[in-house]
Amino acid sequence: VEDVSEKYDVFGVRSKVKLFQDALEIGGTGILERTAPHDNYLYGADAVLCLGNHVSAKAEAAWSDIFDSETATILNGTAQTVSFKIDYGNDFLAVGRYYNADADFRNPNISSFEGAISELSLKMQSTPSEDSGVFLDATSKQNLKSGDTLISVGLQGKISLTDSIRSIIGARYVDLTETAFSQNA
Repeated sequence: VEDVSEKYDVFGVRSKVKLFQDALEIGGTGILERTAPHDNYLYGADAVLCLGNHVSAKAEAAWSDIFDSETATILNGTAQTVSFKIDYGNDFLAVGRYYNADADFRNPNISSFEGAISELSLKMQSTPSEDSGVFLDATSKQNLKSGDTLISVGLQGKISLTDSIRSIIGARYVDLTETAFSQNA
């Protein structure tokens, strides 16, 4: 990889195994980013449990060992995600997710990513035909450094009145502290 300021190497591995007739999948990831003055590491482990044909749950954990050039220190951080999915195709889909990353967690593969975030989200939709549907999404996010929060809830409906006239109506509520998720928070 060649960055604007320097040249560095990135190595990665991803392995997974499926057990119990694909009902359980366990995986692991490792990434090494060779840079001066310190190599950066990101490790992860995950598991997906399928409960029948339509319901699944997933848990992930990640650890980072990253050199922070601003403070000239090595940051050792962790992040966790737990999610569930109910999928009946177009009739009904729901995904819920909890994510938490401590202040020292960094992902070297996403240059703008910072830690210190906690997020809870839910998305649901039902689109029984291509002409109609209902969509709901809700997110609660907190910056763990500043305590600032974001709350967002949206509801949207779609319906076709005729072959050439389609209508979408929706509403969204957002409560955001102005500096809640800036890079300086």
